[in-house]
Amino acid sequence: MEQAPSVSFEQTSQRLLQDPQVAAMYLEECRMEGDPALIQLALEQVADAQVPDP
Repeated sequence: MEQAPSVSFEQTSQRLLQDPQVAAMYLEECRMEGDPALIQLALEQVADAQVPDP
């Protein structure tokens, strides 16, 4: 039996973060953690997901 191609976690999370509601929930959860480095990383991930590659 042939396996379907797998999708990386990064590709999956980037696709999910394209949804504004999912992105907002993710950012809120990270904000609640209170770690500035985590918040910065989350903002970068959401920005990357929202801006299409050239």
